[in-house]
Order: sequence, then structure tokens, then C-alpha cells
Amino acid sequence: KIDRVDNVGGIIRVIDYKTGNVDSFSFSDVKELFDRERNRPKKELLQALLYSFFLEESIDFGRPVQPVIYSLRKFFDEKFSPEIKFGRQPVSFREVEEDFILELKALLEEIFSTEISFFQTSDIAVCRNCPYNKICQKY
Repeated sequence: KIDRVDNVGGIIRVIDYKTGNVDSFSFSDVKELFDRERNRPKKELLQALLYSFFLEESIDFGRPVQPVIYSLRKFFDEKFSPEIKFGRQPVSFREVEEDFILELKALLEEIFSTEISFFQTSDIAVCRNCPYNKICQKY
């Protein structure tokens, strides 16, 4: 569920509130959002962009849709900014839409493929922080 949608200065903002720690509010390539082998995946950014995609698909605002994250742990920091940045600039979903859809389709095709087997990560560092490491018993 999208936590909140608002209109600020003619920009539709898709807001995702996070109570946990958000390590990064920026990305330099859409591919890094879908990289499952990252030690610290940017899942919060992926989720906010996914919400933006769903909103763009269901409603044509005729205005930019901007994903933002309100990290409650960082909310009162002096330099807090909820904007997700692509490079160093706040991202509008339309800027990354084409690459995002390509990566999302590739992921969904892999998930639903009957020919591709799922495999465990080979990076043991990923296992240390995984909430499911007791289930798979790899670590």
C-alpha cells in the first residue's frame, strides 16, 4: 500500500514512511535497484519507485510523479531530505521509467520462468543480515 500521495508545487509525491533505517536515498543506475547480490540492497528505493510506477499506470496526472521516503529515524536530522536522488538530482519517475520497466519485466520473467531454478546467494555476507537465515540454514 502506498502510504501517502500529495501535491507539492505541481509535483505529485508518492510518500513511503519508513520506521527502520534507510541507508541510502540515492542511486546512479536503475540496475543497482534490482541487484540481488548487493550486500546492502536499496529495497526502500525500489519500493518507492514501484509505488510510483503503479500510480503512473493507474492515473494520468499530467504532472511529474516523484517518489520520496520519510525515514522517521532521520526525520529530525538537520539535513534531512525525503527526496530520492538519481545521481545528485531529485528523481521524477518519468526520468527512469523506461529502464525501470525493462528491469522489472526481466525480474518478473525470471520469477515466473519454469526453466530458471532459484539459487541461494554465494555471498555469505548477505546471509549474515538476512532475516531468513534460520530457515535456509546456510549461515
